[in-house]
Amino acid sequence: MKKIKLSDLVLLVPGINPTRAKEQNENQEINYYDQNAFNLDSDYLVNDRDTEMTDIKQNANSLVEGTVLISNSVQLATKVGSLNAGKILSLNFTEVRFISDKLDKNYFLYLFNIFRDVQKQKEREKMGLTIQRIPIKALNDMVIPLPNLEKQKQIGGIYIESLKLQMALKRKSNLINQLTNEMLEKNMKDI
Repeated sequence: MKKIKLSDLVLLVPGINPTRAKEQNENQEINYYDQNAFNLDSDYLVNDRDTEMTDIKQNANSLVEGTVLISNSVQLATKVGSLNAGKILSLNFTEVRFISDKLDKNYFLYLFNIFRDVQKQKEREKMGLTIQRIPIKALNDMVIPLPNLEKQKQIGGIYIESLKLQMALKRKSNLINQLTNEMLEKNMKDI
């Protein structure tokens, strides 16, 4: 299977410095994309959110729904959901811009989040660093397997479906725990 450097397929763009952005936009309230937004977007597949947009002032730096992001702190990737579209990306995140149509977004998410070879590359890059943030240059130098687009879509689709199933099972487990606790609490009151 063909292997290729990530930089041949994507452009990695760091978020903006909040201090600098605040100075440039003195009179504007800036709604930054944060770790809570990232966590929400990581669950986007399960939530089947409404695509209804609130009135968000869009500017050139605003995130668009479907944009792929990497959280620099947890070294995981997700897609921006409709609830976080319009937010501004901070330095804690890196935008992944696809410059080639040879790489499927969902396949990229699979590779970056769980594919063993990429995980080893990420771990190797973090060794010796006090801050566990992989530099963009190291991310660009990562080598990934590149099957044909049809195979990528198949792998990416299976990955996304497995995430949906995991989240549905997690939701059911939480509901069972909640029901059990309520029943036990009710029985304790009868004692």
